[in-house]
Amino acid sequence: MATSFNSPSKQFIRINWGKPLLAFLNQRLRKRLFYLGLPSPDAEDIETWMEHLERIYAFQCRQYPLPSDDTQPRDAILQLEAKLLTLERTRQINTFDVFDGYIEEVLLKGKDNSPNQKTYSQNEIVTVYNLDFCNQITEPIKFIDENGNEVEAFKMEAIKKLIEFQNNVASNSSKFILFLTIHASYRGETLLDFINDPPTNYLSNYFFELNKLTHAEKKIRILKAFVFESINEVYRNFGFCSEFLPVIVYFGDGNHKLLHFTVIGTRYHSKNVGKAATFQRIENFVSRKLIKIESDEFQNLDSNLVNTIYKSLVLI
Repeated sequence: MATSFNSPSKQFIRINWGKPLLAFLNQRLRKRLFYLGLPSPDAEDIETWMEHLERIYAFQCRQYPLPSDDTQPRDAILQLEAKLLTLERTRQINTFDVFDGYIEEVLLKGKDNSPNQKTYSQNEIVTVYNLDFCNQITEPIKFIDENGNEVEAFKMEAIKKLIEFQNNVASNSSKFILFLTIHASYRGETLLDFINDPPTNYLSNYFFELNKLTHAEKKIRILKAFVFESINEVYRNFGFCSEFLPVIVYFGDGNHKLLHFTVIGTRYHSKNVGKAATFQRIENFVSRKLIKIESDEFQNLDSNLVNTIYKSLVLI
């Protein structure tokens, strides 16, 4: 059965954070937006942002978190298709596609699990990604490949594939927004490798200083750095600059603590001319205060202890 992520805090973020950003992008581009995301069968995010959306690409699995299987019911896919068809018929959106399967699976296989096996293709730039994973960034899904072998697919592999498609259709003026929501925890070798062998001396010192925090606070800030480094590298490799806005920490359904990232992507140069430049430094990003939601307001979260850590790093 598909999961709906529609806590009061999630809806607050959609209305008071996501919607103004999409309104600005809509106005900047002078056209409504091409949405690609992971909506629930009720498509709450699409309904909230609908006035700014034109085209929809939606990915919907059958029975999360089980590997895809042809014998599983397609109720969630059919419910989402019916919802979007109603929006299309009432001319609230222009067109849509629903892909049957996990986004990681569909992108890496190149096709979905629907009876007709729909191929993933993209002939124009996606202007808003809403990757509402709400589980661990290092948590893979398993699927059966073309050779009948069970393989694992990771979320960063999916993001890399999305930006690769984006690169193939982007122009010099292309601009887009990525919303990424993940669980505020992690496990697995990917993060351990990142912690034990950081890509810069600054991060080595930063991780050492984070030992002054509680385990939960430390994990949040390691994830913050990991997502920045990983996505920034993917964007640069495909000729896009990334600009990260402040990260929101909130409680989702089941009282799970979640992190909401916002990344603005801009084409830096023509295709196949090397990496894009980096205009936002990791030092500046990790020193930004986290945002929390309290009493229907966005508020700064970080404590004086965290501010002391950032000040100490300036002296290193």
